Amino acid sequence: DGAKREETYQRLITLYEACGQKDLAAETCVRGIGEIEEAAGLKVTHIRLMCQDAAVGRDFCAQTIQEYICRQPEILEREEFLELEREYGIKVEEGQVWAE
Repeated sequence: DGAKREETYQRLITLYEACGQKDLAAETCVRGIGEIEEAAGLKVTHIRLMCQDAAVGRDFCAQTIQEYICRQPEILEREEFLELEREYGIKVEEGQVWAE
């Protein structure tokens, strides 16, 4: 069941973050997204992790967000994503994405 697997991935990600293992948390997101295409929560978590990481370029961040919303536009309506838009200056207009 996809929802239970997504929940398991989210728990792993939370544990990695709590241990300061941000790289493993991001890798776990990507692995989960690869296994569970409809996992919007994992995509939003991955977006958050990328935005928090100063080593990740804003262009790459915007490109990844654009890929996710093209495949799953309902991400734009999730409260978690709306919070990220405000917090990290993510802008989405007419299918184009950029992050400040």
